[in-house]
Amino acid sequence: MYIGFMRKGLSLMGVTCALAILATSLNYAEIAFAFPLIWFYSFFDAVNLNGLIAEEFDKQTDEPFYRYLFNDNAFRPVKGSYNVMIGVVVIVTGSLLLLVNIMPIFYDLFPRGLTDVIQSTLNRAPRFIVGMVILWLGIKLIRGKSRETVR
Repeated sequence: MYIGFMRKGLSLMGVTCALAILATSLNYAEIAFAFPLIWFYSFFDAVNLNGLIAEEFDKQTDEPFYRYLFNDNAFRPVKGSYNVMIGVVVIVTGSLLLLVNIMPIFYDLFPRGLTDVIQSTLNRAPRFIVGMVILWLGIKLIRGKSRETVR
């Protein structure tokens, strides 16, 4: 798989599938811009790896593709690992999606104006969270790159 790099190939497929699930479940078509980016990245990376001489090819490590985008400290919060932060975002987003699907059952219990506010807030919250995560990743990428250039 992916010229012998299993982790890199699986991470590319995983990110593509995660983006597809995120875009369809949140009705967030704006995320679709990332599909061609991932495809072009994987295509040109595979062509580059295939064109390496044997000695250079043997030096390549099988790391997930996103490890090449972030340095060691750019994707970690101050305490703990990024897995905890990603887990919290996934749990909150999943809870909001579940709540959006369950709330229509209870709409008759609330006044009409309040149900409109609740429905509007719950429909926008997952997209807001995804937007904040994208902004956070962008800031982390910029800070990581600027710290590398200073050193």
